[in-house]
Amino acid sequence: MATRVTLQDIANHCGFSKSMVAQVIRDPKGCSATTKTKSAIINTAQKLNYRSNLAAKALSTNKSYAIGVLLPSTRNYYYADMVAVIQHSLSATNYTPVFAFWENDEKKPAVVEHILSRHVDAIITCEPGYLPDNLSIPVVSFHNFDKRFDFVGCNPHEIVKISLEYLLSLGHQKIGYIGYATDARGKEFAKLAPQYGIDSSGIIILPYDDIDAGMEGFTEILKRNINITAIMTHSDATAFGVMRRAWELNKKIPDDFSLMGSGNIRHSGYCTPALTSIGHAYDMESYTEVILKVVFDRLKDNSLPRRKIFCEPRLCVRESCKKLN
Repeated sequence: MATRVTLQDIANHCGFSKSMVAQVIRDPKGCSATTKTKSAIINTAQKLNYRSNLAAKALSTNKSYAIGVLLPSTRNYYYADMVAVIQHSLSATNYTPVFAFWENDEKKPAVVEHILSRHVDAIITCEPGYLPDNLSIPVVSFHNFDKRFDFVGCNPHEIVKISLEYLLSLGHQKIGYIGYATDARGKEFAKLAPQYGIDSSGIIILPYDDIDAGMEGFTEILKRNINITAIMTHSDATAFGVMRRAWELNKKIPDDFSLMGSGNIRHSGYCTPALTSIGHAYDMESYTEVILKVVFDRLKDNSLPRRKIFCEPRLCVRESCKKLN
């Protein structure tokens, strides 16, 4: 079996000290070596097929070089897109993502424990409320704000306000909402609905958030026999479920009712009808880049003041909403 190539092997081949080789391999842009020296060391490392031994580095630095990512199931396309971007972005660093997902609220404590037992160096999550108070590692939350941690995301109040005012401008007053138990936007809907004269009996809260939730939520709205003219959902995935169940029941969107999603994922423009949705002004790559920058800033200096970065909401009007006659 071939032996692992070491820094000393590279030093022996190119004639530089092991410490110089280590500096170039660790930080080729930041080290003081000349361009010629950097090129010689990097070319030798590639020729010898050198790979950094992150396990050994972790032992020597008392770091795992892993970032825990706690998310709902990737059956929700929004999180699937985010996972892909995080994986791609971290592949250019010394850090590895450790993903853990839950299907419902009951599984969240076990998922949190799974990540914490991996001794990750930082955590990214949309559900910070399930994390313990005594964490000493950086945490960045999105969607749901937690004053203990850094936050990147839209203000749920603004998202719901913009969504409601758009539907109201189309003449809708009987508006339903399908969300899930720890959904900040659902709570904002319940607060704002009375202020706009909207009956809150159309709020459906489920223990999960995906296509199945949309199907179940729409069925429940019909059971309540409420004359809903528009439905808002916590996510685009939930809206896709509403679309499917409506098609099964021969209900037409937007003729029979208007439908509005949240998240504005790329799939939303390709369904029939194309889904009107509200999200943040960033695309997923840019949004995730902001989250990761906050993580790495915190890893460099954990004494920084807590950061609260609000992204401007953006309404994308497509075909699923219609003005009432």
